[in-house]
Amino acid sequence: MNTIYLKFFLVCSAWICLDGSGIINFNNSSDTRDKAEDSDELSKAVSLIDGSILRTHAEYLSSDELGGRFTGQKGEEMAVKYISGIMKNLKLEPAGDLDRDGERMYTQQFKMTYRTISGRETITGQNCIGVYRGSDPVLKDEYIVIGAHHDHIGNEKEIPFFYGRLDSPTAEDDIYNGADDNASGVSTLLVIAEALSKSGIKLKRSVVFITFSGEEIGLFGSKYYVSKPVDTLQRHILMINLDMVGGNKGKLINVYELGSDKGDYLETIVQESSKLSGLKVRINQYGITDGDSDHTSFKRRGVPVMFFFSEDHDKYHKIDDHAEFLDYERMEKTAKCIVYSVQKLANAQIKPVFDTKYDLFTGLSGGGKTLGISSKYTSDDFLNKSGLHETEGALFVNEVKDGSVAYKCGILSDDIIVKFNGERFPRKATMTRLRDLIQKTGYDQKIPIEIIRNGKRIVVEAVWEKESK
Repeated sequence: MNTIYLKFFLVCSAWICLDGSGIINFNNSSDTRDKAEDSDELSKAVSLIDGSILRTHAEYLSSDELGGRFTGQKGEEMAVKYISGIMKNLKLEPAGDLDRDGERMYTQQFKMTYRTISGRETITGQNCIGVYRGSDPVLKDEYIVIGAHHDHIGNEKEIPFFYGRLDSPTAEDDIYNGADDNASGVSTLLVIAEALSKSGIKLKRSVVFITFSGEEIGLFGSKYYVSKPVDTLQRHILMINLDMVGGNKGKLINVYELGSDKGDYLETIVQESSKLSGLKVRINQYGITDGDSDHTSFKRRGVPVMFFFSEDHDKYHKIDDHAEFLDYERMEKTAKCIVYSVQKLANAQIKPVFDTKYDLFTGLSGGGKTLGISSKYTSDDFLNKSGLHETEGALFVNEVKDGSVAYKCGILSDDIIVKFNGERFPRKATMTRLRDLIQKTGYDQKIPIEIIRNGKRIVVEAVWEKESK
């Protein structure tokens, strides 16, 4: 062998073959092998995602047996047992609380206080957390979170009244099963976890699978997790939220909040992964204008997020949100899209970077003035029992942003906004309507906002200073 070629061989760690023409070929065998193995593992992971498994999970989680999975009730405990059992069977690393022997569990327990029609109540919720550990000695300590809330809005026997119910129970059925909201998201999360675990796919970064409690009554589970995360929150590079991914059969799915990433890295990955999976998506740089979900807790702590959501529908928070109406074909494609995305994100040298100019509180674009609140969905029953006339609408304040105009004028969580600058809200009031009214006001003026607090109507005055946002 020519010594020049031999030295080149040793330096490059390449293999040499002499073909029939006497031409010497060089190739990096380990690189080629790694890429081939990665491709095989990815193909195997995607092939393990099966719509029939999605259906099995969704039918159980939304069955009458679980009673609507209200936080702290027996049905939620059954859901937690089911989810943590699957995490254990898949050999995910438990990442919850320590048991009495100092061993990690899959559950993370916490207390929360929420508002009821008669006052406030303290209950206990449980998140389920399992980790698919990365293989890189350094990058394994960086995390991609895949999350979905497992709680829903219960049933009339256990919880006689809940503000989020949008129809009334009947003599035949009083269980709000919550198939789309959010058995669909949890089922999708579980099949993704199964695909990674059973394929043995090598990912450099780690993946945290977490199902949250207490979402419906104020994002309590995700708020608790970001205060007590796996490792440090600074090492969480992305949170992918699955909330209501099975409704509106036959339509595309929306992917929100991609603007939380500085640049277009996340958008590019979703576009590529959706094509590979056959999933039809609508890309949105910002968030939904009404309601909220668990990704918000991460976004407000500077973690880039993406939110998969199939939009509201006529069964949302109603008695007939049943598993038979879910789009399992689209859920399967959603799971495949996320597997493709996670494989790319977990193994890339670069990672998403949170855009510090992004609106941390609302995730809305367009600039202009904002009040600084998020709102909860409200039912007609709740509005009526809060003392509103049947023609009056309102915004039920979920949270108030520190330092915002709402904060400065004294608006509190659980206040009910019924008038803004003399304008009433329609029965189905929206945050978009509020934003429109705000933009009509001037700067440095006192704007009256009428609210109901503890059953009494009071007026506070909001002022947007010239530099306020």
